[in-house]
Amino acid sequence: MRNPQAGDKTIFWKNGSLLHSAIVSSLTNCTSKLGHYGVYKATIAEMESFYGSTTKSYYIPK
Repeated sequence: MRNPQAGDKTIFWKNGSLLHSAIVSSLTNCTSKLGHYGVYKATIAEMESFYGSTTKSYYIPK
């Protein structure tokens, strides 16, 4: 497994339920569309906290 890289997708989970996804912009940051609030840049840790995520996965785009 590798560290997340720019362009990867991160998925935030809690108790097996998908909460949110975002695009990784750096090792610690991501870009995310938050409904009608628009596109935001935040740290991955902030997104985990905001959604109450207990687990995250990273996916490499094809």
